[in-house]
Amino acid sequence: MENLLEVAQTKYVKTKEGVTNFSKDFKTFLLECYIHLTPASYGYQIQNRVLKSLKKIEVKSSKKNCADFSIGNWKLLLCNQYLAQVMKFYEHNKYFMDDRTISPFRNVLLDILNKLHDKYFLNGEVKVSYLNKKGIYTLRNLRPYQNYSHYLIVFIDCEDSFNYKMSLVSKDIISDTLHLSDMHGVKDVNIDVTNKHLGGVVKKNSYEEYIIFNKYNLLKSNDFESIDDAIDLLLKPFEDEISKLTLEDISEICPNFNEIFDRVTRR
Repeated sequence: MENLLEVAQTKYVKTKEGVTNFSKDFKTFLLECYIHLTPASYGYQIQNRVLKSLKKIEVKSSKKNCADFSIGNWKLLLCNQYLAQVMKFYEHNKYFMDDRTISPFRNVLLDILNKLHDKYFLNGEVKVSYLNKKGIYTLRNLRPYQNYSHYLIVFIDCEDSFNYKMSLVSKDIISDTLHLSDMHGVKDVNIDVTNKHLGGVVKKNSYEEYIIFNKYNLLKSNDFESIDDAIDLLLKPFEDEISKLTLEDISEICPNFNEIFDRVTRR
């Protein structure tokens, strides 16, 4: 009885507070999420763990209609000679200047980075599913109308000792491969709704699973380093595009850039 009470109390606390020990290996973390969290909350916890493990992304804010992460971090700005000058000035001076003086540089750089991510659709969403008792994985709240290009999908096979596999796959592949349906009622109810939340299922060992995790998976192996490597390959053509942006191009993206750039080059 005492052991059962201890288990129940531990589950209550962890379900309420979440599983926050990110230092555990990922497999252990997934087991704890399955034991202690509800299906409504484990997705967010696992998403956080995955994103905190990656080096080549920027985590997006949780505001409505926003992707989970941006593909490529601040270093993306160093591809362009003009952006690089301002970026290096900011990095060199951010600890020596007062916040009121340095914040305009930070704000302009952040604005440009966000707009570049949106311009080239360099954003992604994390989707997580444990295999259910019918042998099916479920993908929920797919929002094709949002400005992102890829899904980072994590499937955990409860029948196979809770081993997991990951895929970085184009949003278009998911839309073309799965039969997606409206999550908030039948299609007739949502006929006038533009921004629909869609859902789909993937049966274990199905053709759809092969398409997502084999044929079109950008990851070479099942680890976080492979995700960073895949992001490097995804970014290469866009880095070339960004390197060619002129001062006029950048000013169109962010009208305040000229003033900031002049302050840097005058010094």
